[in-house]
Amino acid sequence: FPRAVAENVLARSGELVIRPDPARTGRIRLSGRVVDVRGEPVTSARIVPTLLGTPGSPIEECDGQTGRFEVGPYSPGTWSVLVQATGYVQARTPSVELANGDAHEFGDIVLHRGGRLAVLGLSKGPGVGARFTEGTGKEHELYAIENRWFSDWLAEGRGWLVTGGGEVALTARRVDVLAGETQEV
Repeated sequence: FPRAVAENVLARSGELVIRPDPARTGRIRLSGRVVDVRGEPVTSARIVPTLLGTPGSPIEECDGQTGRFEVGPYSPGTWSVLVQATGYVQARTPSVELANGDAHEFGDIVLHRGGRLAVLGLSKGPGVGARFTEGTGKEHELYAIENRWFSDWLAEGRGWLVTGGGEVALTARRVDVLAGETQEV
């Protein structure tokens, strides 16, 4: 996370002295435990602590045996934690405001098994895309690798897959996402 920012600095400006902002010096800590729906620890989950208003975040890991994590020290501010693990739908904690020296325990962060979508035969081109909308209305953009499109891990359930755009006709199709499976469409 940035400790100091210098904007509109040109090479011909001469010597530049950057002093870290003491208010951004961190002493906050975040902790919790990553578990599945049975309460068992999720091994090798990635923990992404996120400071509101900051463009980047470190990627941390939880303990593979217990699912526990304790990360920091970080700067004070409004924090949440994004948790990702292969085979699970990512989860984000609610945001909390923390002052310097604070520690926050998020408790158990429960990950649910998910499935993926793979779209075959859709040419990658200008304006072409693929999007899945869950039954809850949450939307997910798919990403392309050559002429195959893939989703991230999605919650199990039925939704709409819309493909096309640009010079490719738009099509919509009902799709069931099944936990633990990659559904080819």
